[in-house]
Amino acid sequence: MRLAAVGTTVSCTCNSTGTCLPFTSGLGNGCYGTCTNCTMKQSANIADMVIIFESGGYINIAEGVSFANKEVEIPAAFEAMFYLDDVKKGIREFTERIYQGMPIPKLIEGKSFAAAPEGYSMAIVNAYGRALGMVVPNIVLSISIASGKEIKCACTNGSCTPDSAGMGAIKYCKGNCSGTCTLSTAIIEANGEFKTTYTARAYRY
Repeated sequence: MRLAAVGTTVSCTCNSTGTCLPFTSGLGNGCYGTCTNCTMKQSANIADMVIIFESGGYINIAEGVSFANKEVEIPAAFEAMFYLDDVKKGIREFTERIYQGMPIPKLIEGKSFAAAPEGYSMAIVNAYGRALGMVVPNIVLSISIASGKEIKCACTNGSCTPDSAGMGAIKYCKGNCSGTCTLSTAIIEANGEFKTTYTARAYRY
């Protein structure tokens, strides 16, 4: 039996200023750099046919890792970015600064949500221009940070659920969602209702 040759390419185009460079990992591909408006295209050569597809996303290495402000809207994190050494290092250093050697608490987890234990909150973190959730001690939060007791993942077509990275403290959405997957944090009000404090959306093509 003769097998057809298979090859893939990743193309990253910066539509503004800065760098926009491709990366590949075992679970996906994407673009990274200092560009704030990057377009990614991927293609596969299978049996002399060229198939173009899109997945993953782009990240802005220049932004680093910091708490997200409520007024800033950024897209949700995607799985492939967590396999980049620069991303893993940045998240690890940010987590170490927040916890200062203290143990990371165990989260209360359901099918589509993760809740922080007493004394902690789920804060939204800007990791290289992508939004993800992180459990942090209440003492490190300020009024300008988007935070709540829970982080949720919801999909318009299919499903997406919270997954972990960065020593278990980081949460992002993952799943077979073929529509729009929304990451959000919420505060639980005294009457039991949920008040959304931040949302970030990821798209799969």
